[in-house]
Amino acid sequence: MEALALHSTDMAVVFDSDANIAYVTPSVEAVSGYRPDELIGTTGLDFVHPDDLASGMKDVVQAMVVGETITREWRICRADGTWRWCEFTLTDMSDDPAIRGIVAHFRDVTDRHMADAALRKSEGMFRRAVESTSDGFLAIGPDDRIAAWNPAAERIFGWSANEALGREVSELIVPEEERDLYRSRFERAVAEDMPHLLEAPIEMIAVDRGGRRFPVAVHVVQVDLGGRFQFEAFVRDIGARKELEASLADHGFTDSLTRLPNRTLLGDRLSLAISRLARRSTSIAVLLIDLADMQAVRDNIGDEQADELVVRVAHRLSASVRASDTVARYARDVFVVVTEDLKAPGDAVIIATRLLEVVVTSIRRGGVDIEPDVSIGVAFASSDDVSQEEMLRRADAAMNSARSEGGGRFALYDGSTAAT
Repeated sequence: MEALALHSTDMAVVFDSDANIAYVTPSVEAVSGYRPDELIGTTGLDFVHPDDLASGMKDVVQAMVVGETITREWRICRADGTWRWCEFTLTDMSDDPAIRGIVAHFRDVTDRHMADAALRKSEGMFRRAVESTSDGFLAIGPDDRIAAWNPAAERIFGWSANEALGREVSELIVPEEERDLYRSRFERAVAEDMPHLLEAPIEMIAVDRGGRRFPVAVHVVQVDLGGRFQFEAFVRDIGARKELEASLADHGFTDSLTRLPNRTLLGDRLSLAISRLARRSTSIAVLLIDLADMQAVRDNIGDEQADELVVRVAHRLSASVRASDTVARYARDVFVVVTEDLKAPGDAVIIATRLLEVVVTSIRRGGVDIEPDVSIGVAFASSDDVSQEEMLRRADAAMNSARSEGGGRFALYDGSTAAT
């Protein structure tokens, strides 16, 4: 892990209780040009562009006060006087005795900003920019076939441009067991013309030419090319970042198998979500997702293969909700999703329908195709007069109602009984 921190292009910074820098990873010098000893003890704010401080500092402070994780992009001045765009995520880990501070992860995203600017100016300038960016760039037609593939994509996935052009994305970089789900979503996006579904960056598991699986962050835009359209995607290998985050994470709050929040962290996040209802005119939903037939699956293919299936379900759930939502492993074969800022129970129904669809899609494990028997219970709340325990109890009651109807469905708790 020390070698990872030394050679990673990400930078991690820990701020102490006085908001001064207490620790930086060795990669800080490559990212900022400053030595670690030049930064320790400073606030770091002197290196931030004044315009970014003026427009974003209030949001950062508010997020830290309520314990929220926040991600922003600010311009940072390097030691040589040049400004670089950095994406950073702040996480409050003050309760972790090994850290006791605010952890910030930084990544230089200047290349992406340059590429975005080039896109706005002209296609020709954009093409030149993406050829030099460290992010993989893919242009994808409505038939899912690759129309552009830059050198970074060659490095990330191992396929040359000549080999990739004209191939379907699903057969080239999507793991085999996820291809049917990917194709159905892609076809839906094309048929219903839903570019808004692609606005937020997503994380997924990809596969390279050699069969290596690794996490990637994908940012997709839909581009109109004079009456026809294509999807353009920037892809980044985030394996090193995930490992670095894991090395700093509080293992007492994460599930060792899926790396999702465990029951303890779920309770904290659900309580915080409920408390925020007092200040917001929105609602929250708790969805309890039960894989009812997993014991039979374990008897059939063994615990190891069944655990891999549970991990795959965890990945599917995480990829199907917003980054601000919480997906937690509640029990051995039970997950909980907490989602905020909903307007009506119908929003929770839409989410439950989507999650039911992604979980029941067959997963190949142990040489067989398995379709999990899933029941989902949904609890909805619009005020803070309910406890986290009561929300979970309601979701459990609704889940039992769905299961009594034969499974493979969801039910919404309506106050006394669950409405399916």
